[in-house]
Amino acid sequence: MFLFNVIISLVLTRLNPYLGSVYGLVSLIPGIAITIRRLHDTNRSGLNLLWALLPVIGTIILIVYLVPKSR
Repeated sequence: MFLFNVIISLVLTRLNPYLGSVYGLVSLIPGIAITIRRLHDTNRSGLNLLWALLPVIGTIILIVYLVPKSR
């Protein structure tokens, strides 16, 4: 789903930057919900999504949390 959103966002931004921005805002809430579900699948709290607020290290930590197999 992430790849699908990136491709659509790039195409829409290429056509019209405002369209890309609107699509990004519309897909933000579902993206957060899917990420929280994935965190729950790996037996972690949804609050771990707050790691994304840290510029570089937070993103790395979040990727490490999201990559393992579901339990």
